[in-house]
Amino acid sequence: MNIRRSIPVVFLAALVLGCGGKGPRWPWRNDVPITPPQKTAATGPAHATTPARSDRKPTPAQTQPPRSESPGRPAGGEDLDIAGPTPLVALVGDVKPEDFRKPKPKPKPAPKVEPAPKPEPAPKVEPAPKPEPAPKVEPAPKVQPKPKVESVPGKATVVAASMLQVNDRFITIEDVLQNVRPRLTGLPRGISEASFRRQTAPIIDSEVRSLVQQALVLGEAGKRLTEQQKAMIDAEMESSLRDMIAGVGGSRQRLEESIARKGTTLEAVLDAHRRRLTIQLYLRHKFLPAVTINRRMLWSYYRTHRSEFSAKKRVQMQLIAAPLDAFIRGGAAQATATEINQARIEAFRLISRADRRLRKGDDFGGIARDLSKGIKAGGGGIWPMMTAGNFREEKVEAAAFVLREGQVSDVIETPTGFYLVKALKVTPARMITFEEAQEKIQEVLREEQFNRLISAYFRQLYRSATIVQSERFIQMAVQRATRERFGK
Repeated sequence: MNIRRSIPVVFLAALVLGCGGKGPRWPWRNDVPITPPQKTAATGPAHATTPARSDRKPTPAQTQPPRSESPGRPAGGEDLDIAGPTPLVALVGDVKPEDFRKPKPKPKPAPKVEPAPKPEPAPKVEPAPKPEPAPKVEPAPKVQPKPKVESVPGKATVVAASMLQVNDRFITIEDVLQNVRPRLTGLPRGISEASFRRQTAPIIDSEVRSLVQQALVLGEAGKRLTEQQKAMIDAEMESSLRDMIAGVGGSRQRLEESIARKGTTLEAVLDAHRRRLTIQLYLRHKFLPAVTINRRMLWSYYRTHRSEFSAKKRVQMQLIAAPLDAFIRGGAAQATATEINQARIEAFRLISRADRRLRKGDDFGGIARDLSKGIKAGGGGIWPMMTAGNFREEKVEAAAFVLREGQVSDVIETPTGFYLVKALKVTPARMITFEEAQEKIQEVLREEQFNRLISAYFRQLYRSATIVQSERFIQMAVQRATRERFGK
């Protein structure tokens, strides 16, 4: 046992056993009552006890026989158990009474423990990079149904040839035909099937290209147009529909019937019109601000395009007309030779009567209102200002352009009838000044720049687009249009 630790233990033991003292001493406070130990004949000094109650049963320790002496115990077999409110163990720490009776064996030296290897420093952990904010997810555009997949025996599975894919949009043969049916209906009825196919193929091919461009631009416009711009398109659509209904007498049903006769529906017409409005608004909003025009550009264009700014001679004609159609029932196209000759005689009589009145000095406009059979008779036979090459009757136009202002021609005979023409007003050819030409030049340059920007934009969209088209797509569209026309 450690010497320093044993000294207080021995001292305390001496106090307990009464060594060196004149009477019983206890290591507790002075106010604790002390009962002197009693001796018995059999065992010698008795345990220090408190008076026992007669009604309490003896404990197992009291009923056990006396223990025999054993080495290391005091002479006489005295038990050193001490009764009191504070155990001795509490005063001496972890020392127990048995330590006074039996020497403790010398503890074996603990095995030499090799020092644990010094742990290597943990690798420096770089802080995790701050996650970037998730990109804003736009609402997915409404996806059209995917194309039907057909399995051809002996071949790989292919996308149906009746579909054309442009990114997430699909164009069907019906989409193409509903836009070109009015043009196909306008083709001559008597042409052969082969001729119809030859004329239909380029029309369909052009429409396919147009729909692909529309699909590309509409995809971009749907993501970038503001709510205000979309509201503008809605308002324009309502205005257009009102104008269309008013154009057929104010009846929507009559409008639908008129459109149905052209091979399409009102819904298809309105849908195509909405697409055009959306594309126009988006492209103009995107590219017009990028168009720049300055005075140097205007002057450069004016100098290099002088021929465009030479004002040609213009004449305002006034006519007294006696066309043969006005004297033949059903028109000259269905008339016999006899009917045409008779009509020619009557037309000549009318124009001769008008010529005699002119020679008498009557007003040209008054005579035109009285005798002319032309479409402008009610307005005195006056036509708008025009340059050469814009009037249907070439002989009448040629006569008008050689007259001085206010002159009247002689009677003019043509295959379609007889005419008298007056050069009501003549504007000679001249050069347009730069100041007069600036507004027109601005329109031309603005349109050129705008078209260049759009062309570059389309090329960019095509490069980044996914376009899947069967080689048979246009062929199948032509076949279907032919079946609709010829019922095969």
